[in-house]
Amino acid sequence: MLLDNSAEIVASRGRLIKVNEPTDAEFKLFRELVLKDLGMEWGDDKKYLLYARVQRILQEHQLETFQSYYDYIEREENRKERQFLYNAVTTTKSGFYR
Repeated sequence: MLLDNSAEIVASRGRLIKVNEPTDAEFKLFRELVLKDLGMEWGDDKKYLLYARVQRILQEHQLETFQSYYDYIEREENRKERQFLYNAVTTTKSGFYR
């Protein structure tokens, strides 16, 4: 599946990485992380949401698996990268009346 900005990724990184859907074990890691840090509970039906919204981040970091991305954001020097994950998997709702 190519993304709209795949040309930018290829140009900036040299090649586009194919990212497979997360395994059940990988999904469990992210489900526990999101619950712990954001208080959001995900059912098994959110596995596709994780894949659809986070695969671009993996491509940008040239990571092929969700496990390698999890390991990356768990390292102390990369903790700030978690915010990109949280922005990708949450939906901001405005309370502003139009």
